[in-house]
Amino acid sequence: MHQRKSLPSVTEILQAAHLGVDLGIPDGKLEYVLRRGTALHSAIELDLAGDLDAASVHEDIAPRLDAFRKFAKDVNLKPIATEIELTNHEWRVLGHPDLVATMNGRPQRVLVDWKSSPLDRFAARYQLAAYRWLWDTTYPADPIDECVVVHLRDDGTAWPHAIDTTGALHVFQAAVVCWWARKERE
Repeated sequence: MHQRKSLPSVTEILQAAHLGVDLGIPDGKLEYVLRRGTALHSAIELDLAGDLDAASVHEDIAPRLDAFRKFAKDVNLKPIATEIELTNHEWRVLGHPDLVATMNGRPQRVLVDWKSSPLDRFAARYQLAAYRWLWDTTYPADPIDECVVVHLRDDGTAWPHAIDTTGALHVFQAAVVCWWARKERE
C-alpha cells in the first residue's frame, strides 16, 4: 500500500500536465486569490456543517459565502459528502471533491465544484472528470449523475455551469500515467 503522502492529488497531476486552471492572474495577486479560494471553501464546509462563526468571515469572503447560501437555498441543496478524500490505489491518485449533493428534490447525485475566480471550463472538465471517477470507483452503487461548477461571485451572485466530462477521463488517466513515469525516471 502507498502512504497517503506519496500519492499525488488531482490538482497536482493536472498542473504537471498543464491541464490545470489558468486564471491569467499576475503572480503577485495569484497567491491572494488562491488563499481567498481556500478560505471560501473552508467557510462553505463549516457552514454546511452548521459550525461557521459568521463573525470570523473576512469581508472579501462574505459576498461569495452569501452567493453560496442563496444558491443552496434556491436549489434545495442536500449534501451527501463535502471535501471527502477519495483514493484510487490502483492508479495511485487522490482527490477531494468540494461537494456531492442532491438538488431540487431529485435523487440524482451531483458533483459540485465551487469557484471564486473566473471559470476555466477547460480545466474544470478534467478536474470534475477525475473527481467523478474517484467517487464512482469508491461508491459504484451510487454513481455521480451530473457535474456542476458554481461560480460564486463577489457581487453575491452564483452562476452554475453544467460541465460535460465526456472523454475527459481518458486524458486525466493519461496524465496520471505520465506523472508516475516521470517519478520513476527521477
